Amino acid sequence: MMTEPAMLGKKKEELIYKFAGLNHFHWHKVADNKGNDRTAELIDRLYDEENGLPKNIFDIPFFKEQLKQMNMIPCGYHRYYYREEEMLEHALEEYQTIGTRAQQVKETEAELFELYKDPELDHKPEQLQKRGGAYYSDAACETIASIYGNKETQ
Repeated sequence: MMTEPAMLGKKKEELIYKFAGLNHFHWHKVADNKGNDRTAELIDRLYDEENGLPKNIFDIPFFKEQLKQMNMIPCGYHRYYYREEEMLEHALEEYQTIGTRAQQVKETEAELFELYKDPELDHKPEQLQKRGGAYYSDAACETIASIYGNKETQ
C-alpha cells in the first residue's frame, strides 16, 4: 500500500483510500483527489515485477479474477488465507534451508541492534524492510505529527 502512489505516478497526498476490514484483514479501494477510482489500475499493477509487496511476504499472486470482480485490493497477508497451500509449501522450503520466519527475524533484529549501537547512524537500516512492519515507524510519526500539528490529515 505504501508504494501504490508511485505505481500511479502520484504523491500519497493526491490519493484517497477507503478501507473495509481491520489491520491485516483489510481490503481497500483507491481514488485520486479528483474522485477517479484508480483501483482497477492498481490491481493490474499488482502483477508487475515491482508490485510493492513487503519483503517479508512471499510473492504468490492473488487470483486476478477475484480482485477484478471485487474491485478491491487485499492486504498482502491475505495470501496466507487465499493461497494457503503455496504459502505453506514456501514456508516449509525456507524451514529446510534458511530457517523459520521467527529465526530469520531474530537474526535480522540482532543485526539491527548491532547497527543501533552506532551513535553516528543517520539513516533507516535496510534490514527493517526484511523484518516486517517496515512502515509502522513512518505511520506512527505521521500520526503524531498530524495530531500535534492539528493538520486535519485524512
